[in-house]
Amino acid sequence: MSGSMTSRFLQRFLFVAAVGVTLNMPLAYAGSKALPPPDPAAAHCARYLVDEMHEVLKEGRYENFRGLEDYRGLLGDWFLKHLYGLGRFARWIDMGAGHGRAQREYLADKSNLAKNVVLGKAKTLAVAYEQPVFRDKAALYDSTLPTPKRHQKLIGRFVEDIPDAELGKADLITDVYGALSYTDRLDEVLNKYLRILNDGGAIYFYTESLRTKIWRKDGTVLYLYEWLQTLQGLRVETDLRGYRITKTSPDAQVPQLKLIGGYASKPPARIFKEQ
Repeated sequence: MSGSMTSRFLQRFLFVAAVGVTLNMPLAYAGSKALPPPDPAAAHCARYLVDEMHEVLKEGRYENFRGLEDYRGLLGDWFLKHLYGLGRFARWIDMGAGHGRAQREYLADKSNLAKNVVLGKAKTLAVAYEQPVFRDKAALYDSTLPTPKRHQKLIGRFVEDIPDAELGKADLITDVYGALSYTDRLDEVLNKYLRILNDGGAIYFYTESLRTKIWRKDGTVLYLYEWLQTLQGLRVETDLRGYRITKTSPDAQVPQLKLIGGYASKPPARIFKEQ
C-alpha cells in the first residue's frame, strides 16, 4: 500500500473511531442510552472528509447527463404528473442539474400540442457546480439539443452559497443525486429549498437515503427519510423510488446539523448530528 493510500486509510479509520459512530449502526436507537460525545479529533477528520467530498465534485466523478426519462424512473410518475401540470407562470429549479438535459427535453417536448398552447411550459433554471465535460459521442450528440429561451443556468457554485434572491422562487424543485446527496451542509440546503418554494409547490428528490444518517439530540439515529418525517411543518412521502416534500407550514425549517462522520464516494456516506 502506497504512503498516500496508507495515510487516507488511517484518516478514515481515525474519523470513524474518533466520532464513535460507524456506518453499520442499527436503524434507530430509540429507548437506548445516548451515544457518547465525539472525540475532538473528529473535527480534523471531518474537514478531511469535506475536502474529499469536494474533490469528487471537482473531478466530475458522477453522472451529469440524466434525461427526463431518467428523472421519471428515479423520482416516479407523480413527478411527471406534477411537472406537466405546471403552466407558463410556474418555475422549475433543478438542483445539481449537470447538463440540464431533463429540463431541455421537457421544454422541447411537443407531444401534447393542445396542452402546450393552453398551459404553456414552466420557466426552468438548472443549477450545477460545474459545466459538464462530455466523454462520449452519444453525450456530445445529445448536447446539441437546442437551449430554449425559457431555460437558464447557474454554474460554478455550491447551492448553499447562492443567495435566495439569485435563485428566485420555485413551484417545483428537483434534486436527483444533487446537493442533498453531496453537501456537507445538509441543513442549509434543505432550508434554502424550503425558503424559495412557493406555497403549493413540492420538492422531489432522489438520494440513497440509507447512506445519510442523523444523530438526534435524544441519542437516536435515523436514516434521512425517517428523520425528515419527524420534522414539523413538512409532509414527506415516497413512492418507493423518489421522495416528495411539501410544506404544511409556511415557516417550516429543519434544525441545525453538523457533519461528524462518513466517507467520500458517489454519493458519500454521511452522519450528521443535530446541534
